[in-house]
Amino acid sequence: MERNSERRTAGFTLFELLITLAIAGLLLTIGAPAWSEWSARARVRTTLFDLAQDVAHARRLARSQSVPIALCAQSRDRRCSATGDFSNGWLIFANLDDDRPAVRDDQEPVLIEGRPARGVRLDANRRFFYFAPPHRRSTNGTFTACDKAANSRPRSLVVSYTGRGR
Repeated sequence: MERNSERRTAGFTLFELLITLAIAGLLLTIGAPAWSEWSARARVRTTLFDLAQDVAHARRLARSQSVPIALCAQSRDRRCSATGDFSNGWLIFANLDDDRPAVRDDQEPVLIEGRPARGVRLDANRRFFYFAPPHRRSTNGTFTACDKAANSRPRSLVVSYTGRGR
């Protein structure tokens, strides 16, 4: 009668399972705050990148079409908001009547409609930005984006009087 001296085990022992769960819990405890900070920074960067692209496009349109272009904080009815709070989004439109402060009338087409990423607050030191045709000065100002839960530092986009963002 031969006995198989090899013993096959199927599964884990209770001790191995507890050690694995303890290590996983430790890694989650360490990694969760870092993940939330990283995702908050990514949302803020994405918002400012999208806004910078829209600012550059508005500047190009004003120069190439020789039409004044306005960027304003969006209200709920696709009009310009009376505040510098861009958290509801922004509108870029052809400001055909060249009014200041820019007010979007029904005959003025919306060229771009943008929104910040979810959970990002976007403010500006101006109610509207004006991108002028060649040989005229545009509006300068600063946009500041931050995470609403304060998981990251605020970042800014500065628009120069030539209409360039940095």
